[in-house]
Order: sequence, then C-alpha cells, then structure tokens
Amino acid sequence: MRRSKDLSQFIQCDYKIISGLHATGVILATCELSNCYQVIDANHASAILDCGKVVTGEDLLLGDYSPGYFAWEIAGFRLLKPYIPVKGKLGLWEYPLDEELLI
Repeated sequence: MRRSKDLSQFIQCDYKIISGLHATGVILATCELSNCYQVIDANHASAILDCGKVVTGEDLLLGDYSPGYFAWEIAGFRLLKPYIPVKGKLGLWEYPLDEELLI
C-alpha cells in the first residue's frame, strides 16, 4: 500500500509541540476510512491482503501484518490547527470538528 504525501507530513510533524500538552491524548489529524483489508498470508518480506494487494518495504515495517489482522486504507488526511486535547479511545470513533480547525 502506498503512503500519501499527506501522511509523510504527519510522520515528520514536530513532536515537541505535542509533548508540551499535558493531556492523556490529542487529536492530530482527521481522515476517512476508505477500505479495510484482512491479511491472509505474511512472511519477513511481504504480506498478502484479501484484495490481492502485496505489502512490502517500509509499509510492511510500519505495521503488524500478521495473518488475520487488518490493514486500513485511509483518504482525506488533514492535519489540525491546533491539536485538540482529548481522552484517547481504542478503535474508531468520531469527534465533531469545525472546518476552521483543519489545515
């Protein structure tokens, strides 16, 4: 799966800004879950998803592609300004955002 340029910007964001917040968590960005694929086979070099896509290289190293696990495909990734302190939650959840908070 290819990483978007927007995701690369997220990975390179300045952690010092985040670490100054004394919250249990923050919302850094928003995105849409566009698809979900199950991993059907994997080894040290690649993983095969149920849609036929093969994951290799950096993408393989950045996730857990054990058989039975899932890979999420996201779209519409947008950073927030400023970050929003929130209590973290496991799984998918929604948070109401005003458009002016999005970069």
